[in-house]
Amino acid sequence: MTRDLGAKAYFRVTTDELANLNPADTVTFTLPEGKMNIPVHVLLDRFSTSKTWLGKGWHSSSTFPQWLADYLEGAPQDANHAVVVPAGTNEPQARKSKIRKSGATDSQRQVIRQDLFATVAKLAASLGMPPEAVVLEMRYFHESATNPYRTNASKADKAKSLKHHQNRCQAAGCTAILTSDTAVFHHLRRGFAGQHEPENLLPYCESCHDAEHDLPAGKSLSKGSKK
Repeated sequence: MTRDLGAKAYFRVTTDELANLNPADTVTFTLPEGKMNIPVHVLLDRFSTSKTWLGKGWHSSSTFPQWLADYLEGAPQDANHAVVVPAGTNEPQARKSKIRKSGATDSQRQVIRQDLFATVAKLAASLGMPPEAVVLEMRYFHESATNPYRTNASKADKAKSLKHHQNRCQAAGCTAILTSDTAVFHHLRRGFAGQHEPENLLPYCESCHDAEHDLPAGKSLSKGSKK
């Protein structure tokens, strides 16, 4: 079975599609950077807690590469797990390091944290402040509207996205009309310039957002900062 995910890496799999496959069979997902061959038993195991899979017979996600990386965290690197086949080749590529949601590898994350520790210590010494106070100020800045690298989308970002998408839920198959009070905003990717632009920040209705993250009804994630 082969599924082309396209540039957005959105995927949807149904129980009927996997019903006639053996656990050891593989499903090939094609991405711009290459192919990802995933054993059926890995998919079934991952979907075992999905409410839409158990209740409706399907599972979908718009963050497939990170979804797989999260699932495989700490898993042995053996032939029973997924492998990546880079574009233009036929040979699998060994999974050397987990890719985080930011796009950083484990080794890059270690370098970032070591430098942050050193920066906190330097500022604490030069300003005569406890390191904990320096980190707290960093957190306040991170959450502030003046931080151009903030994780959460601003109220203006959300209004722009809602207008761009004509106030409609962007989940596959849903045509719900949304307002600023009912929209829940979903990032396709994070950790890059333009992450809060309408092409990446999509308005969902709450029920679709619940399904996207396998949450119980009414337990959708935070709608983000209102600043």
